[in-house]
Amino acid sequence: MAETKRCYQCGRKLTDKHIPTKLELSNTNNKFYEYIPEGHLSQGCFNFGSTCAKRVLKTGELDYKAKHKAEMRLDWDGISGT
Repeated sequence: MAETKRCYQCGRKLTDKHIPTKLELSNTNNKFYEYIPEGHLSQGCFNFGSTCAKRVLKTGELDYKAKHKAEMRLDWDGISGT
């Protein structure tokens, strides 16, 4: 069974219709990039929906209020089995 991909920012399921955008997190300054800058160390790549990726790339950072709501939604999905 294929793993369900979710947006790292909002937690929404990413489907074939919503192709995930991979953003790389810099261990050097904790910001997200399409391509990690030279001299930075990578913490790895994370999936984002296109709208969330655009928002995150503007500042390089997550919207932590939205991230908290997403985590709560994922917790509920786990409880409700959806």
